[in-house]
Amino acid sequence: MNETEIMAKSGPDPVAAYPHARRVGNFLFISGLGPHKRGEKDLPATFADEVHGVFHNLKVILEAAGLGLENVVDVTGFLTDLETDFATYNAIYAEYLGQIRPARTTIQVSELPRGIHVEIKVLAVCPAG
Repeated sequence: MNETEIMAKSGPDPVAAYPHARRVGNFLFISGLGPHKRGEKDLPATFADEVHGVFHNLKVILEAAGLGLENVVDVTGFLTDLETDFATYNAIYAEYLGQIRPARTTIQVSELPRGIHVEIKVLAVCPAG
C-alpha cells in the first residue's frame, strides 16, 4: 500500500515526533491539531480564537495534501471543558464543516499539550489515483 508523509510548510510546529498527516491509500490521517500557528508560542486570546486557529491549521494541512474541507469524513474533538466551551466549539465547527457533515465525536479531556483548550483529530478521504 502506498504511504506518504505530509508536512505542511506553513503548518503548526509539532510538539513531538510526528508528521502533520499520513496518507495511506485513499485516506489522509491528520495528527491532532491545536490552535498555534507556525512559530507562535502564546495561546490565542479567547477560546473562540483557539477554535478558529484549529480550523485554520486543518485547512493548511489539507491544502498541503491537495485537499479541502469537503474531503473531511470524520472529526474527533477534544475539549478541556465541555460545559463551558461546547456551544462555542459547535457554532464555529458548523461554520467550517456544517454543510459537509462529517462523522463526529467530541470528548472532554482533563488536559491538552501546551495549555490549549481544544484539539481535533481528522480523517479525510483522497480522490482515487
